[in-house]
Amino acid sequence: PISRASQLAGVAAEEHPAVFSGAESVLGHLMISARAASQSHWDHFITSIHNLTRLVESHVITVLVIDSIAAACSDLRDDAPTRTPLLTSAFATLKSLACSYGFPIVVTNHVVSDLNAMDPDQPPKPALGLSWASIPNTHILLSKTSSGSRAIEVTSSPSVPYRRTEYEVMQRGVVCTGDARW
Repeated sequence: PISRASQLAGVAAEEHPAVFSGAESVLGHLMISARAASQSHWDHFITSIHNLTRLVESHVITVLVIDSIAAACSDLRDDAPTRTPLLTSAFATLKSLACSYGFPIVVTNHVVSDLNAMDPDQPPKPALGLSWASIPNTHILLSKTSSGSRAIEVTSSPSVPYRRTEYEVMQRGVVCTGDARW
């Protein structure tokens, strides 16, 4: 994640020289938390939330990105009865911080196919199971289409109707190739 963040920081500095003096200026606004090899994924996640609680008091946070919540919970993968209340509690803390300090939270979760499904066209489900589905406010699905292009869909939101468009991931970042009004 650090090399991609550095690459995108260079692009941001290049495209917005009045805002950023260079890639280092952009990276100075990021906090990337890397897990120690001796630490479990879940312990790292909880420690990061605890550290975030202290950070919001001294730093302005504009967006919090948790990349792959399924990875953070991989230690608890086969223990749904334990995982669900722990996740619910952790995200209650995060939502409280987000509401109190006014920043959005973006969480990525992998999706999986239900191999036991009778219908092969059945949509994928969250890697953390259906109990996870009620935690986020807005669900966005990134997928590849049958033609090989990529699509983004708002599948569930309290404030945005269903929307879908295609996009490309390029060296300079994500570029919308579908409906530009999206």
